[in-house]
Amino acid sequence: MTTHAEARALATEALGQRFGRAPHPGEVVHLAGISRLESSYGDGWKGAGRGSNNMGAIQCGAKWKGDRFQYIDTTPQSDGTSKRYVTSFRKYPTSLDGWLDLVSVAYVNRGRETVRSAAEFQDTLGVSTELHRTGYYEGFGKTVDDRIRNHYRQLARAIKDATGAGESVKVKQLYPTVRRGSRGEVVKILQAELRLARDGIFGPITEAMLRDYQHEHRLTIDGVAGPKTWLALINDDYVPEAA
Repeated sequence: MTTHAEARALATEALGQRFGRAPHPGEVVHLAGISRLESSYGDGWKGAGRGSNNMGAIQCGAKWKGDRFQYIDTTPQSDGTSKRYVTSFRKYPTSLDGWLDLVSVAYVNRGRETVRSAAEFQDTLGVSTELHRTGYYEGFGKTVDDRIRNHYRQLARAIKDATGAGESVKVKQLYPTVRRGSRGEVVKILQAELRLARDGIFGPITEAMLRDYQHEHRLTIDGVAGPKTWLALINDDYVPEAA
């Protein structure tokens, strides 16, 4: 089985080969996170998919000329459930080939200013949003916002797995401390976790909901999203109900 360290090394090598430079840490951890979420670094396939070296659950598409295998995928329904169907997925001769194609599919084919740009800024919510907008995944949930939010939560956990405890990229780097008056993409991530409107402005409503969350989880009730609060948020399925 591929270890997290091996996955990061393969992601780094694939990015370096594709772009001819040392990759940004955000590019590495998000690519590894995508692979971890979609295929457990290629080790999660069963049956016909075993040994396919498909790192990102990448379907063949009309232009694919390489090897392939048949596997079950799902598509979301209007009631929030998913419907299963059989389709063709790509198969690669080596693990590195799979990682190289994941770089192309997840970063290159979606345009410079979309997924890869969000990854460089370590904006995980932005990565999930752009992957959905550009058709990489459909997700599950009744609405587009639900599908993006669910994917983001899973991707954040996958990134935490991929980086590992004590590694160079930590929660406090992926999710900087924000408080009342803060603005930007990190605040949108916090608001998504609290099921609030994502306007990127840390105002009184965001602070009140965060304090409620901290109270429920026996955290320091200071209305500040620091490392301990972020760690609880990305590992917890509980979210307070908006008033």
